[in-house]
Amino acid sequence: MKNRIASFTFAGIAAVALTFTSCSSDEEVNELVPAVTYSADTLQATFFQAETSVEPNINWNGNVGTLSLSPQISGLSINATTGAIEWTKQLPIGTHAFSVLATNSAGTSSIDLVINNPFQGVFTGTYDDVSFYELEFFKDGSIHVRADDPINPSTANGTWTKVGDSIRSDYTYTLGGAFSLLGLLTLSDSAVYSGNWFNGHGTINGNEGGVFQVVMH
Repeated sequence: MKNRIASFTFAGIAAVALTFTSCSSDEEVNELVPAVTYSADTLQATFFQAETSVEPNINWNGNVGTLSLSPQISGLSINATTGAIEWTKQLPIGTHAFSVLATNSAGTSSIDLVINNPFQGVFTGTYDDVSFYELEFFKDGSIHVRADDPINPSTANGTWTKVGDSIRSDYTYTLGGAFSLLGLLTLSDSAVYSGNWFNGHGTINGNEGGVFQVVMH
């Protein structure tokens, strides 16, 4: 009977020791997972400007690993050494959610961030390939138009919205006359907005008046 009690006691002690060792091991692994802290979880971009965020605080816990972004967004990247978020002029307009993944042999930490890139700025060019045309977009969704004479232009005010991959604008001239635009925004070395202008608001099929192209450098 004594031998059986001793056997059970030894088995119990071994089980407790094994559990303690397992928990301690788990805690040590968790402590090695990298910790990354950014000063803000929302980044503000300026349309068509290359910029870099403030560097985060990175604690690799003695086990240096790698940094990456998910998902991949055109014009957006991360400095593999400092963890700073970098974006180029080609960052698409709008609000983009993404995650920074900090990975070492102990595991991965995921930090959720958002970057806002509101559409704004002055675009200058022509309509119908001849006449002076200048559009100033504001991030509140309003638009100011200057046309025909660059020195003493006709002026108009209106609104713009993003519709899928296109930008649509409705505006009315100070001296009368309602028009609208529907075009695509292309980002490369320059920001180019081009498409059709329409008589009346709403970019109604059949009311096309001609073409336009304006550029922001």
